[in-house]
Amino acid sequence: MGNKIADAALVIKMLRDAGYKNTSYAMAEIVDNSIEALAQNIDIYLNEKEVVRKRTQTIIGEILILDDGQGMSKEVLGKCLSFGWGTRLEGATGLGKFGFGLKGASISQARRIEIYSWKKSSEIYRTYLDFDEIINTGSDVLPDPIKTNFPNEYKKIIPNIPEAGTLVIWKNIDRLNPKTSSTIIQHLNKYMCRIFRHYITGGPHVSKVNINVKAISPKGKVYIDELLKANDPLYISIPNNIPNHSDGHVYTDQETNVVDDEFPIKVIDQDGIERNIYIKSTIAKPEIQQLGGNSIVGRHYENNNGLSFVRGGRELELSGKGFFSSSEPRHRWHGIEIQFSPQLDEYFGVPNNKQSVRNFKNFDTAELQSLETEAENATGADKNAAKMKVDLHSAITKLIQSNFGIVKSRGKKRVGGKGGAGGSLPGRVTKRLNEIEPLVNTTSTEVAKTKSHDEKLKEIIDIKMKTDTSLKYDEALEIAQMELGNSIQIEEGQWPGNTFLDIQFKGNAAVATVNRNHPFFSEFYDVLSQSDDQKGFDALKIFLMAFARTEDLLQVSLGREEFERIRDKWGDYMKQLAELSG
Repeated sequence: MGNKIADAALVIKMLRDAGYKNTSYAMAEIVDNSIEALAQNIDIYLNEKEVVRKRTQTIIGEILILDDGQGMSKEVLGKCLSFGWGTRLEGATGLGKFGFGLKGASISQARRIEIYSWKKSSEIYRTYLDFDEIINTGSDVLPDPIKTNFPNEYKKIIPNIPEAGTLVIWKNIDRLNPKTSSTIIQHLNKYMCRIFRHYITGGPHVSKVNINVKAISPKGKVYIDELLKANDPLYISIPNNIPNHSDGHVYTDQETNVVDDEFPIKVIDQDGIERNIYIKSTIAKPEIQQLGGNSIVGRHYENNNGLSFVRGGRELELSGKGFFSSSEPRHRWHGIEIQFSPQLDEYFGVPNNKQSVRNFKNFDTAELQSLETEAENATGADKNAAKMKVDLHSAITKLIQSNFGIVKSRGKKRVGGKGGAGGSLPGRVTKRLNEIEPLVNTTSTEVAKTKSHDEKLKEIIDIKMKTDTSLKYDEALEIAQMELGNSIQIEEGQWPGNTFLDIQFKGNAAVATVNRNHPFFSEFYDVLSQSDDQKGFDALKIFLMAFARTEDLLQVSLGREEFERIRDKWGDYMKQLAELSG
């Protein structure tokens, strides 16, 4: 008798680290299944408990997700927690097809998963997967579903049991991120409401789904009962969850952007079938831009900045991908959505947790030339995939270059909202450096002595216009005048090679420029720039500016060539180690 292909306990232990960004993304996998089961209503229950550590805390003890979909038969229920099995593995027409989502997402958050499911006019069956039980017994077989009743302990909070449906329960939760109901609901409003925005609002290609979240206190009282609204980075969905402005103006029932362009790109999938990739771009209305980037509405826009990739009605990822600059506040007013069908998963590089698009970014010149050569010489799916990337890159590049000028002209008066020596992070760093080293001699100060005021301004203007090719001269001049007083700056650029950080002495500053084409940028820098808590991103920028300051100071005595060698080697290590992020 041969050996088992895998040890169940070890496999599940590995799959607990499946890479879900947070609990909201894991919960989205369960909602996926509910939508596939044609549910019209999905209810999420956050059952709280009290724990005593240094003090008594109230955290989530269980999560229940109930839907009114078609339900599962006993046979399907018996297999639904088996890894590598799924009802849609042979096709690519729905949201999921990898046989991973339900169990992978659940086991990444909880040590025990229970599932109750029933079809219309049939019995309720229950199955479960218990991580600790598998470890203790060494079993590699799932228990058979048993006929049962709807669990009595939940009837108080779920008084109306649908005629057909499924109840998924996460118990023995040990990996929630975050752990409290209020913060989870904030995350759901940001992430899940964006992931399923097309379903939440309904539309010509998807059915409307109501997603409701309830927080239940340790005493069993429902104290939060919220129907989720769409969080749309294009800002054309109604209703939506844009916060009210400080003046009391309500935007939740209106479009705050206008559609600027909408068009398809025709591609051939791996089966030789013609498919469309749909691209839509929008621009914030002038009155919205006039609120300013520091307003509560402006910050909401900032959190939704980037390219939105939507697969089969569900968003996989919102990312700059090197097209949007995290350091350019005006980019927030422009939204781009890329819709594609699941049949194009391999072309886009969609992983089994359906959280990202791995095969597309802002390719540099060398990469584009390689893709063009591949498209010319390859055959079949490889040729089509390369051509798709080239065509999509060209379309998005033209879209951004042609339309960002409109965004800036409408937001011109707010160019320097965060600028000035005292307001921006480089400005605050400059102020602190002047306090601790008021008379220190640096390379940047020596170089600055050789230039006139106008020459310094021109250098900063050139940097700004090179970083953002859509900037007009007077706009770049306005920015340069505000930033000229900084002794240190951090910018974004792109170039081939291993170097992640380049240091130049322009204006009065040591200018640290990060390379958008470097793997560390897409894996970490860009991710941190879009995180909820900007403290981590600020910490990274401070770290880089500290490195730049060190070079600025020590180049006076050690010379530039040595630091260039260090930066190149450092960048090479960063490139190799960035791959460890998985």
